[in-house]
Amino acid sequence: MFSQLKSSLPPEYQALDNGCGECKYLHNNLCSIYKDRPPLCNSDWMYSHVYEQKMTRLEYDSILRQKCLEIKEKFGSFAKNGR
Repeated sequence: MFSQLKSSLPPEYQALDNGCGECKYLHNNLCSIYKDRPPLCNSDWMYSHVYEQKMTRLEYDSILRQKCLEIKEKFGSFAKNGR
């Protein structure tokens, strides 16, 4: 489902691809490693370690919300149960 987005993903996220354009840890529409997910999948960690010097938390959260809405619009129910 995410094959259209795959080419625009940073290499770190491409490594999570299962070969079909979906996250290899997504099972039954839920993250199977949520409690132990890599920092890359943790928005709080990513903000404090990567984006904090580039933008405010409000700006960062706004971008994340917008991207989530875009994914939901594009893929519908696939993103409904995401975390």
